[in-house]
Amino acid sequence: MSEETITVVTQESKGDDTPIVQPTIEGENKEATPAVEPEKEAEKSAEKKDEEAEKPLSEKAQKKVNDRMNELTKEKYEAIEKANREETARVALEKRLAELETKIPDLNLPPPPNQIDYATDEEYRQAVVQYADYVADTKIRKTQETEQRARYQQEVHGRKAKFINKIDDFKKANPEVQDFEAVTFSKEIMAMNQHNPYLFEAVEKSEFGPEIGLYLGKNLGEADRLARLHPMDAAKEIWVMEQNITKAKAEAKPKVVSSAGEPITPVGSSAEAAGKKPEAMTYKEYEAMRMKQLKKGG
Repeated sequence: MSEETITVVTQESKGDDTPIVQPTIEGENKEATPAVEPEKEAEKSAEKKDEEAEKPLSEKAQKKVNDRMNELTKEKYEAIEKANREETARVALEKRLAELETKIPDLNLPPPPNQIDYATDEEYRQAVVQYADYVADTKIRKTQETEQRARYQQEVHGRKAKFINKIDDFKKANPEVQDFEAVTFSKEIMAMNQHNPYLFEAVEKSEFGPEIGLYLGKNLGEADRLARLHPMDAAKEIWVMEQNITKAKAEAKPKVVSSAGEPITPVGSSAEAAGKKPEAMTYKEYEAMRMKQLKKGG
């Protein structure tokens, strides 16, 4: 603010010499400075900013700008790549789902997930992946079951073929046995086979399968008892029969004959007492010997 100058004016009115003091502002009569208009002030400010922008950045500032631009560019292309991956994944999932739908009837699968049942795309994708894993596991399990079933059928076929060969050999050695099939494979025996197939698998596998099968066919009560046993216990019973047959054949081997000649065979003596080989016996002779052994528990 400019300094005020005090001017003393002498007033002689009414003979009063008291001076009248009137304040005056220095430069009062000078022309007033015009005010700066707001529009021109804004223009000057903008021109100043433009001038500052045109000034070259320092090396440090320029590096900072470049780094930020690089970050923004990287984020942009990462977002594009993520969107492409998600789209690719979505298309792949839909294709995989379509393929799985064609397998549902064959594998007896539940229906695949429906996108409208899920709140987000991510939940739907996870559901599809889990469903695909379930289908894959089911397919593997079904394949394994099919292969196992095929191996079992092949084993059964091979076992039955061997059993048929043993039956043929047995019938050739025992031509007097005319009703082997009717007795060994009677409807009663077949019904027992349905109840406990493991028993008759053991019979088929046995070295003496035809002999044991015919024995069970003629002794349905014994066959029924074995069929009601646990498979392991029934297999043990078959094993005991095998041991008894082996023992009987070993005991029936011909004895050494002395130089005095063969002893006279008493009338009515059994083939076993005469020392006849089991393979040389007729089936009736062998059956009589086995029944006698079984009654003794041997």
